[in-house]
Order: sequence, then structure tokens, then C-alpha cells
Amino acid sequence: MLAYAFGSPNVMFALSDNACYSPRIAAIDAVQGDFCVFDAGQWLEKRYDDPRYKVPECMIIWGYNIPATCPDNLFGHWIIDLMKKGTKIIAIDPRLSFFASRAKHWLQVRPGADAALAMGFINVVLTEKLYDHSWVKRWTNGPHLIREDTGTLLRESDIKATGSETNFLAWDRQKKAPVVWDTQTVAYLETNPDCALSGRFEISRADGSIIKCKTVWDALQARVAAYPLDEVEKITGVPAGDIQAAARLYAKSKPASIHWGVPIDMTPGISPLCHAIATLWAITGNLDVPGGNVFTRPAFNAVAYALPGAEGVIKLKDKALDKPRVPIATGPLTVSSGGRKQISPWSRYSVKNHTRSKDCGFKPATS
Repeated sequence: MLAYAFGSPNVMFALSDNACYSPRIAAIDAVQGDFCVFDAGQWLEKRYDDPRYKVPECMIIWGYNIPATCPDNLFGHWIIDLMKKGTKIIAIDPRLSFFASRAKHWLQVRPGADAALAMGFINVVLTEKLYDHSWVKRWTNGPHLIREDTGTLLRESDIKATGSETNFLAWDRQKKAPVVWDTQTVAYLETNPDCALSGRFEISRADGSIIKCKTVWDALQARVAAYPLDEVEKITGVPAGDIQAAARLYAKSKPASIHWGVPIDMTPGISPLCHAIATLWAITGNLDVPGGNVFTRPAFNAVAYALPGAEGVIKLKDKALDKPRVPIATGPLTVSSGGRKQISPWSRYSVKNHTRSKDCGFKPATS
């Protein structure tokens, strides 16, 4: 805002070596389509008394001493309010922070080992079947098929000459045939298919050849199996029993939320770390629900981190001043900031321009 007051075009953001918040946004946009934050009723006039709101039973505060550091417009006293209403805290921090001293579980993770800890959490959720099965089938790409020969997602164009290379396939258990996930309508072409979440399948191509496939969900399970709690303890320094107890509390709490801080951005492997955390709130059904982690928009269209080409109330005086700034990338893994309609919290948000990702890892669906 100060730069804009002086008419300066020098604004740094994602892909500009900015090491605060932007790495998290970029990593999450790639697999989730949009960023989300914890829900403390901040968009509701009556806040916690609004009947639409639910106080989270549990909140993970991951690497954030929020009362003493930059809150990113998400304030520590909100969390204290929630604690007074019964929210239990899981603090992940090497240091004894304010919230760590008041946490149900304090996990003193070795700095930089956060991704392994997240995988340990997911391991508990999957092994003990604490995930939300219906949510996973409906809102994620868990049922989508992965080619065993290439390790990439199976596309409609792989089995039909006229098929779209941006559409994916799942296996309909009732029809015993593949069904197309259309990225333009953000839905399956068949009505209410019963898609398999697990299994191996042989898909016939037009030339008669066979493509052997497995589901994204099975690929996730196999990857997570490499992180049993005894190994995670060696990597993170956190006792296996503490990881298990914390993971159980988070997974069983309905709703539950996660708030993370700048240490996430400082982690060398930030993308897999963010993908693991996004997987955690997705498979437990805590994404875009009251009291969980929700998609939202700034009040009055005021964006403190205004990107090049911003149309909000915080922007440069005219478009001519905007031209010298670094343009927004428009490749397949980007999410454009322009032209987005304003949506309310808890509304499903669809993004269609990141579907060509060759990453075969688990990710929340953009619907």
C-alpha cells in the first residue's frame, strides 16, 4: 500500500523470490485451485453466535507464534476466543510459544522436518480409517486413474482418438467401465457414477491394447506407507505416540482447522509439505466447511497483496503504471487473479486451468 501511495510499480509477489506467504499460495493453488484460511466466523456479523457457524473442536497451529508475529489479518485473539469456547490446540513448533504452552499436544518438530510429520499424520488417518470416505469420493481426485506404465493420470485422449487431453478417467463399479471426468463442467459425464476409490483396472484402447491402471487413492496410500510412525519419529524427533495422539484428535474432531505460518515458506521442500497439509484437511472433510479451512474473499475487495493488474480498491492509479510490472504467468499450473467472481465462505469454487498437471499425487478436486 505504501508503494502504491508513491505510485511505485515495484511490487513483489509469487515467483519473485518472495519468501513470505507467496510460496504457500503458489503450492496450494497448484493442487487445490485456491487458497484457504481457518474459519473463526470473521465474515459473519454475529461471529460465533451466528447459527451457520461451528466452533472447531480442534485447531493445529503449525509454526506460528501468532500473538507476537505477522497475523496476515488472522488474529491470535480469535484463536483465544475459540479456546474459551472449547477448541483444543495442537501446536507444532520447536519453541515453547504462547499456544504451545496451552496446547493439548505440543509437537517439537525438528526444523525442516515438517513434511515428514504431515505424512505421519496422514499415515494415522489412513491406517486407522479416520478419513471421510464420502467426502474423498465426491470432492477429490482420489478415484481418478493413474497409468502404471507412465505414472501419469489417465486421460480421455489416452483411450480415444477424439478424447480430450484435459479430461480424466475413473472406474464406474456398477457399469464396470471407465467414466470421464470433464474439466469444463467440473463433473463426471455420467450421472451419479459409483467410482471405485481403490483397485487395479485394465482399460481398453481403441486399437485393442490395454492400459493397466490404479487409483490416485491407492497411490497416496502407497506413498504414505513409506512413513510409518517409528520412521517419522527418527526424522522429526517427535515421539510416535505423540504423533498418533495428535493425528487422532485432529481427524476425529468435527470440524477442525489448521493455521500455518512463515516457517512453512522457509522449508526447502515447501511444495510437498503444502500438498501433504492440503491432503490432511481434505481427507478428513475439513475443507470449505464452517469451522474448518475455508475459501473466502477479502472484504470490500480490498487486497493488501495486490498483484499486477489488480482491479480492487488497492491498486495503481492507472494501467500505464501497471505495464512495467512483471506480468502474471499463464501456464497450465497457474491460477489467474483477474476476473474471479466474489464468493462467500463455504461455497465450492471451481478452477479449470490447472488440469494439465502431470503430477499424479493426491489433490482436492476443484469443485
